[in-house]
Amino acid sequence: MLPLHRETSVRRGGWRDMLADSPSDSSAGLRLFSIIRFKSMRRISRTAFILFGGALICLWLIATRLGPTPFLGRPFSHPHPPSPYDFGIGYDVLSPGGKPDPVDWQARAEKVKEAFLHAYHGYEQYASPADELLPLSNTSINNFNGWSVTTVDSLDTMYLMGLHDEFERGLQLVEGLQFTTQAKMFVPFFETVIRYLGGLLSAYALSHDTVLLKRADELGAALLPAFNTPSGFPAFAVNPATGANSGGVTGWLAEIASCMMEYKYLAKLTGKKEYYDAANTVMRRMYDANLTLYPEGLLPTLWNLSSGQPVNDQVSIGAMADSAFEYFLKQYLLTNQTEAESLSLYLRTMRGIIDNNLFLSPKRSLLYVTDIHTRRNMPSRKFEHLACFLPGLLALGAEQLPSTAFAPYSDLANSGSTPSELERHMWAASGLAVSCGTMYTDMPTGLGADEVVFKSLSEIERTRWYQEKQIEAERLRAEILRKEKAGKGARSPPVLSNGKMEVRPKPPPSVNQTAEDEKLLWANVLSAWREGRYDGSTNHYIDANGKEEAGGVYPLQHAKTSGIPKGPVPGLRDPPLDAPEESELRDYRRANPTFQLRPEVRFLTIESLFIMWRTTGEKVWRERGWAAFEAIEEQTRTQSGYATIRDVSMKPVVLTDSMPSFFLAETLKYLYLLFSDESLLPLDKFVLNTEAHPFPVFEWTEWEKTKFGITT
Repeated sequence: MLPLHRETSVRRGGWRDMLADSPSDSSAGLRLFSIIRFKSMRRISRTAFILFGGALICLWLIATRLGPTPFLGRPFSHPHPPSPYDFGIGYDVLSPGGKPDPVDWQARAEKVKEAFLHAYHGYEQYASPADELLPLSNTSINNFNGWSVTTVDSLDTMYLMGLHDEFERGLQLVEGLQFTTQAKMFVPFFETVIRYLGGLLSAYALSHDTVLLKRADELGAALLPAFNTPSGFPAFAVNPATGANSGGVTGWLAEIASCMMEYKYLAKLTGKKEYYDAANTVMRRMYDANLTLYPEGLLPTLWNLSSGQPVNDQVSIGAMADSAFEYFLKQYLLTNQTEAESLSLYLRTMRGIIDNNLFLSPKRSLLYVTDIHTRRNMPSRKFEHLACFLPGLLALGAEQLPSTAFAPYSDLANSGSTPSELERHMWAASGLAVSCGTMYTDMPTGLGADEVVFKSLSEIERTRWYQEKQIEAERLRAEILRKEKAGKGARSPPVLSNGKMEVRPKPPPSVNQTAEDEKLLWANVLSAWREGRYDGSTNHYIDANGKEEAGGVYPLQHAKTSGIPKGPVPGLRDPPLDAPEESELRDYRRANPTFQLRPEVRFLTIESLFIMWRTTGEKVWRERGWAAFEAIEEQTRTQSGYATIRDVSMKPVVLTDSMPSFFLAETLKYLYLLFSDESLLPLDKFVLNTEAHPFPVFEWTEWEKTKFGITT
């Protein structure tokens, strides 16, 4: 238990204090046992006394084992309910093993705590009070305002890990922070909100130390002028001292929408209407935006700060957009599922993404999410590390929302057919989780690149054709040299391997790319699978004669229809189909090979691993998290901390001199939660922002509804 960090007239304890103040079941049982006395026992033999005492101890152990669940425990008792990934067709991707877990997960959580201490002590020794440690040169850098972002960002991680001394030193540093003293400094609104404001608010939520709320209120007020735009969307940067804005007339979706949780929770804690109004204006603008030029449900990445309307045709789930989709769901959960507009935004956008942005790779049938350009209707096939938060988000929504919430967005819910919208969310979560993992198991280092690009079928076939031509050219050169040597320099025409004379080579095979994209769009594949036109076991369409179509593209409407799904759900195979040994023939290529110590690390984001574990109870997600942690320890640890990797495809690795604050705030926190008891931060009691800062679920009081003008 952490001590109270400030003395007040009213005792202020966090939920850990509440736990400590409540006598445990075991101590109560011991007190009960100590007062049981029977005079007749004096006449009983020593053996009988031992047997009787042993029986009482057994009864006490049974009672405590079957006693009440811990404070803030899971909403359902063990064993876990049936896996939501049982698809009703005799196939369960995550079927429980049914065996007791021999792994000491608490010991693994302690290993993560040791890693945190190694990193944070290195920061304290070589970098504090600067923003971040440079772990190769043992120097520091001020790259996020110079307000000690590593400390503020990781305060709640220290608290959850029970690191009393580090937390106390962090509080002393926070007490001395000044946000409005530098008149010429502009700070990035988005990063400052999610790291600093989010970190202060979550640390206050856990510890109830008033200095944290005081600093959060000061920072929230200093950043508030960022909303002074015609639309109410926040500007890119703001000067906390003068209130001036900077950054142009447009803003990225992620940057303008990832502030609603922080400002609404700050409004709850302070009672200040201006905080609520700022956050609610952003949500209302998103909800009322004119999206007639875009496929239903999709939100483009770039928005005009004056008109409040979208200005480009790119729809992305990765960088520039990712956390906005998080906040649509998480804001709804944070306010105890009371803000209907936020729920509508989440379900509407997820419907659009599943319909338009999810594809299967052409050879291994890996499910991935990518950008599309709505005017050209073309996918970029870029799969970003940042997009690997999506499986966790979908799983969180499927777990926390009532099934009735999905019905208005499901074409088949009323008929009882599959897939309903809820099923699509669960399947997409599982398939994307597997695909995110595959990106990294393919790498020699076991760690994933920040970005890969999936290849089209035509690109793969061209690669194969050029490789075959290169092999044939080498054979021809060797043949010419052999004949020239045999003929003492006389040149002879080249001969192909089949004995014929060489002629002009045929062009590489061509593929109708638009038709291929249509064929591999996951929504189309699911429809074909549901109707019996696609075999999930072999990942092939079934043609009009009932035969599997292994290659090429043909009109989907000509396929044979049986009305019975065949094989498992497409895109969910775990492990996926094997990749060819030649990396050039894999379904993807590396676009950005760096590894940035993100929580989007190995197999999928650590956040997604954590949520998949909490929602399914399947230990495979924990094991993948442990593999992630071991890879980080092996590949990135330095004398003073952990460093990023320049190229994950090369061993030995080449490290770069950077340890971002989110490594301590997100990556190590999610790993610690993944290996800790499930009663720590239950998903129905806490919601974590995009920087992994937990806020407690709350409801607006009648007084707050009246003051803030809340009508829902």
